[in-house]
Amino acid sequence: IFYINQESIKLNDVKPIILGLVLNPELDSLMRVSLKKWDKRYSLFKKVEDDIIINIANDLMPTDGKNIQYLQLQSIWNTFCLTEPIFHDIRFRGRLEDIVTNRINIAHGNQSAADVGTRMTLSEIKARVDDVSAFCSYFISVFEDYIVNKKYKK
Repeated sequence: IFYINQESIKLNDVKPIILGLVLNPELDSLMRVSLKKWDKRYSLFKKVEDDIIINIANDLMPTDGKNIQYLQLQSIWNTFCLTEPIFHDIRFRGRLEDIVTNRINIAHGNQSAADVGTRMTLSEIKARVDDVSAFCSYFISVFEDYIVNKKYKK
């Protein structure tokens, strides 16, 4: 987001679906006001008409704020109009689900970290770390390509 903001791009120059990021404060405001508050609607569409320079909040993450799972990654991909596959290796989807499930079970006291860890060998833990590292590298490369090639523009 930081790099997109640095471009000083006009609202009408970004892909339409990215407007959800750009106009997030106005959209949130519309959701919280009475149906009679037409000034909020006017304000939103005035920004579109004025073709403002975009400024997306740097901490905005287009997810529901829960554990990063497939649906959250899908939301990120959809919001940024990414066309690459979500996973570098489709098998990682199952790995991610397993990691999240274990994290939730530990956090809610259903299992201890020791219980989860003792079910795996050291080589299995290393394989998990390697899998996560490979996904993180892929994720970074997707966004690096997105920024370098300005794929957020129309």
